[in-house]
Amino acid sequence: MLYLKSLPGLIHVLLLGTVTVPLLALATPVQAATERLTVTLSPQRGEGFQDLLTRAETIAQEEIQRTFNADVVVSDVSLVVMGENRGLMTPLLSVDVRRDRWRGNPQLSEWAQYYSNARQLLGFNGTPGDDSASAEPVLGTGDVQVTLRWNSIDDLDLAVTDPNGDTAFFANPSIPSGGQLDVDSNAGCMSSFDNPVENVFWDSGNAPEGEYVATVSLFTRCNSDRNPIPFELSITLNGDTQRQTGTVSDQSPSQSFEFVFP
Repeated sequence: MLYLKSLPGLIHVLLLGTVTVPLLALATPVQAATERLTVTLSPQRGEGFQDLLTRAETIAQEEIQRTFNADVVVSDVSLVVMGENRGLMTPLLSVDVRRDRWRGNPQLSEWAQYYSNARQLLGFNGTPGDDSASAEPVLGTGDVQVTLRWNSIDDLDLAVTDPNGDTAFFANPSIPSGGQLDVDSNAGCMSSFDNPVENVFWDSGNAPEGEYVATVSLFTRCNSDRNPIPFELSITLNGDTQRQTGTVSDQSPSQSFEFVFP
């Protein structure tokens, strides 16, 4: 990220006859910047969900403090800690905080948003010996739900832009209007999920009215196959579902679909 910083002030002097008039020093104004951070954690051997969440909190606290200490230009930090387990990825917590508010109360619990379904989506509620990677997780739903499914180990991504212009996607899983990305499959080819799915939804009563855009993108190929990857996109509005199909490829890596709510 490029930051613009002020240059040393320059003193200008005008000569008017025999009168010397000093002018005020001029400086390029400092532009405030928002630092966006995404951290991904996988469970360590023998680590339960609460241990994973505690580790996420510790890392988030350290990263926010480090970011503010490292550059005075940073006015805001937007951080997401993602959990990854057996090919599924979902947010554990997110933080959006201004420098002045953090300085007044540098406690993560004051600013963090937690995701109550993360434990289940990451498979921590399964019984020993079950194959939770073979079953689709329970997906969030509401007035607006957009679900992407495909049948390959490649990393496809779903992004949904709301009528306000904010986009919910893997690096920004929660947006001000209430939209949430609650499942991200085959993320970065770290592992593969048998039935990959991604899901963005707005709880009942929260979805803003207007035009939305859902975009499916080929983020990363996870094998040597270069054939187009077919997908199905389900768009559910007030309980009514419409299905769209398409493909993404190296030549055409994304495809977008517009819809209107309600």
